[in-house]
Amino acid sequence: MATKKKPNKNSLSKPTDSDNLEVTRITRTMFLVVLTLLTFIIVSDSWNLILREKIVWLVSGIFLLFIVSTVVWMLASTAKQSRSSSLFYRLALVVTLILLAGLFTYNERGMASTSTPLYVLPILVAATLKNRHILIGTAFLSIATYIYTAVAYFNLNFNEGYRVELYSKLILFSGLILCITWLVMILVGLRKDSR
Repeated sequence: MATKKKPNKNSLSKPTDSDNLEVTRITRTMFLVVLTLLTFIIVSDSWNLILREKIVWLVSGIFLLFIVSTVVWMLASTAKQSRSSSLFYRLALVVTLILLAGLFTYNERGMASTSTPLYVLPILVAATLKNRHILIGTAFLSIATYIYTAVAYFNLNFNEGYRVELYSKLILFSGLILCITWLVMILVGLRKDSR
């Protein structure tokens, strides 16, 4: 009696329509993120809450997210893509979101930034890959970006806070990013050892 060979789940070459559909849904969500961030910039600028020099940097970061999201959306919606291209598209969005969060953190006064929740977006996009290593790696990259931008701003603008305040916020937000990542792992079903 011949036994059927199970398909390899780790195969990245077999195209699936559901991967393309999921990527296009993610990019449509990114368009909503772009709209939300632009609305934030417009409202903040109308009340002079953000310096004009900073607005150029923030809008440039939002524009970068818009370009990457649009290109990924067009590529994912054109034809069947392999799983490796789906992986590449999502990782491009993850990296862009981490860079955008870092840009917002730095331009909103480092540790005093109100846009720290932006670091959750790359974690959520990475979670759609259902790969624990990518999810944890994304969390560590988010933490490293937050620490780098907060410390860089603090050292270049020294009189805007106390060192103990900086360290306590670094610990707080790094720990929260790790806790959110852990909860996302549970929600996605990555509690056991995975790829």
